[in-house]
Amino acid sequence: MTTARFIDDSFTGGGHLYGTGDLVRMDAEGVLHFEGRADAQVKIRGHRIELGEVEARLAELPEVRQAVAVLREDAGQGGAQLIGYVVAEKTVDSDAARRQLAAHLPDIMVPQAIVTLSAMPLTPNKKIDRKALPAPTRQSAPTNAAPQAETPAVGSQAAIAQVWSALLGVGDIRGEDNFFALGGHSLLAVQAHRDIKAALGVSALSITDIFRFPTLAGLAAHIDGLGGKTAAPAKTPSAAETPARSETMSKRRLMRAARGRGRGEVTAEGEIRAAVQALFDLPVAVAVTRPGRAYPPLLAGEATPIARAGPRRVAEFTAGRHAAREAMQALGHPPAPVLASADRAPIWPPGLTGSISHCDDWCIAVLARRAEVETLGVDIEDDSPLPADLLTEICLPAEITRLGGADLAAAKRIFCAKEAAYKAQYPATKALFGFDRLEVTLSGDNTTFDARFTQDTEGFSRGNKLPGRIASVAGHLVSGVAIGQIDRKGA
Repeated sequence: MTTARFIDDSFTGGGHLYGTGDLVRMDAEGVLHFEGRADAQVKIRGHRIELGEVEARLAELPEVRQAVAVLREDAGQGGAQLIGYVVAEKTVDSDAARRQLAAHLPDIMVPQAIVTLSAMPLTPNKKIDRKALPAPTRQSAPTNAAPQAETPAVGSQAAIAQVWSALLGVGDIRGEDNFFALGGHSLLAVQAHRDIKAALGVSALSITDIFRFPTLAGLAAHIDGLGGKTAAPAKTPSAAETPARSETMSKRRLMRAARGRGRGEVTAEGEIRAAVQALFDLPVAVAVTRPGRAYPPLLAGEATPIARAGPRRVAEFTAGRHAAREAMQALGHPPAPVLASADRAPIWPPGLTGSISHCDDWCIAVLARRAEVETLGVDIEDDSPLPADLLTEICLPAEITRLGGADLAAAKRIFCAKEAAYKAQYPATKALFGFDRLEVTLSGDNTTFDARFTQDTEGFSRGNKLPGRIASVAGHLVSGVAIGQIDRKGA
């Protein structure tokens, strides 16, 4: 938005009018009819974007000579989609290019597909004929695929894949794909748990199972063993049928991003760092990074967990690993790879312990020396209320009663507190459990909490409490828990 958009108000003789760029015509009755745009701006799911900015980023891709972005109505189900077209020395890998673009553009501006052409179609006037650009086609499997390539998912696998696809926005989900590597996180796992139970009619499925069996094939086999339905599932919901929460969350991300730019990213980053530092009464190193920034490449072995992840997950993972190395250096430790164990937990260098968390806007890493503390847990969430349909999935009846009913903003604090407590206990116990295994009591001023174990848990007795702190900062919630000498049963 520039001063050129604001013109003198000739109607009142004072003030200014804002030029929207919309082209309209007025009929005889004075009604305005929209005819198009005076620029290359388009509207996608309620958001206006400049195609020129997308095209400029496409043109920066390696070996690309020419680039065009268009909004197509025929690109797939669920309405209009942004498609990129490039003329390049060789075929551009669409998925890899989208990951690169996601480092510089908001999600809404990353094309759903990138098509490589030998030349752009032209009009008789030698201008690019955007109407003649071909619709994207679904890529077939690579020719060097293993002979034992999988057959299309059926039964439980197909039903689970549909749920994952709706939640994660990822297609072509395979048996070996991992829910968390594709972009899942704890809150999405809760939604997946609820939707899978409904789709397959398997009430015995626990939230813990989503974490114990993170691959499509593994979870499907487990559900079949529980006696779940294996019949072909219902029709895959189109994007237009997907719950409105996806669009709401997308808009919230853009609003938070705009708010961050208004206050200054550097200021918000500093406020978050200070707030996280204040969560702990011991020497910790805190680093804050932002997904989408340009970071050095991941170190050897680090990228394995995100081999098939989408652009957002890759950006978050990369920012998190970079934050971890910043924290290492703050402790005087040389930067080292942070690999992931089979359960996705970070493997810290000898002598260090820590925790990484991310939301849509920020990644935080907190590290400490083992001599100071045994384990740490940290969490960051946006400060939007907990979705109402997840209240009973996250909160125990006693917690809801203490909240005075459906206080969804306070419920989000309970979720954030449980996440930090869970992350702190897991490295010591390796115990996977659901949200019902911790009962959180918030202080009157909502700045501290106790997370009490509701069952005996691999070294903790029922009733043991993990004290923690929680804070609201820069439109986000942050929470932290530190465990020193673990109170083991019988001690």
